[in-house]
Amino acid sequence: MSHPPQPRPSAAEAAATAPTELGAVLAQLGPEVVQPLQVALERLQTLQANGNSELAAALASLREPLRRARDGAVMAHQLGRLASGRVRPAQDRLALNECLEQVCATRRREAAVRGLQLRVHLHLAEIQGDPTLVTSLLNSLLDWALSHTRSSIDLDLQLTPWPVRARLRCRFAVRDLDQLSRGPAPEAHRGLNWLLVEHTAALLGAEVKREDEAGVCVAQLDFPVPRLHEVLETLDLGAAHTESGHNTRPFAGWQVLLVSARPELVQAARAALEPLGWSLEVLSSVDVAFQQCLERLPQAIVVDGRLHGPDLEQFCCHVRADAPRFAFIELLPTGGGPLPAIAGITPCREDQLANQLPILLRRALAPASQELTFRL
Repeated sequence: MSHPPQPRPSAAEAAATAPTELGAVLAQLGPEVVQPLQVALERLQTLQANGNSELAAALASLREPLRRARDGAVMAHQLGRLASGRVRPAQDRLALNECLEQVCATRRREAAVRGLQLRVHLHLAEIQGDPTLVTSLLNSLLDWALSHTRSSIDLDLQLTPWPVRARLRCRFAVRDLDQLSRGPAPEAHRGLNWLLVEHTAALLGAEVKREDEAGVCVAQLDFPVPRLHEVLETLDLGAAHTESGHNTRPFAGWQVLLVSARPELVQAARAALEPLGWSLEVLSSVDVAFQQCLERLPQAIVVDGRLHGPDLEQFCCHVRADAPRFAFIELLPTGGGPLPAIAGITPCREDQLANQLPILLRRALAPASQELTFRL
């Protein structure tokens, strides 16, 4: 028995469902692509550590392509998460200048390795939004700029007179400075990094503009300030203000470096952090972690307390010289006696890891100041 043909969805219906379906597909990249790539990187790291010098040198050439592939999959996963409609940002007041200063402190080492500077000019500016999403947006902006710049990066934050906005401008050259006047200038690629900037900014209610001219790229982000936001809400009697939000996997795309050679500790840390979106990279020793962090810092470092000693203290001092508020946590053995405290490292007992480690990371990553910095 033949069935009557089903009506085809209209163009409007297809357009309405497409973002959700695309978001679901991209969100699947997390368990299906990112995790295998992360496992491959960890196995590569193990082979490098245990092999001879010739094997280690050969394997080193594979590490960067694998890392780029993993980072691309992570960005696609983040885009899917944002497009899913399940992320409802919190509406907290936070000092954007403090957030930007904290992010730049963590990223300066990465820029310096490439012979670049992050030149930051900050004015006090308070915005309203989700702290983790704001930090993710600032990191995505720097990811995009660092991947295309041929010069140092200038970041300027100021308040506009009217309409009042917290305006962040990111400026850099996309060609060598001695070539700026020669021929047509290339544009910074509009790839996954830039898409992530646009989608995260839209979720936070920030306007994004971009100018590419004469080999120089300028990205501008305009954030509404809280007082103006509140005034506008009072004019819309039907609007309901959201005091807080539910940000699914709030730390999606963020990286924590775990320094431990114990599989049971690695498994416990994964169980605590991966549901929050953290990407966990595991290294077996303080010395290996020290060498890796010479080029780039993760968002946080968690260290096995059994590695406690002068090397760990030196590692912490070295990291905090660049980023004074960097999130550094030590997992202390359960039932052991008190260990000498190391300045800058937050202790966490292993038997409290599941509950306390996420809380300690949130606290360490919070903006330095929540005080009101601007009034309209």
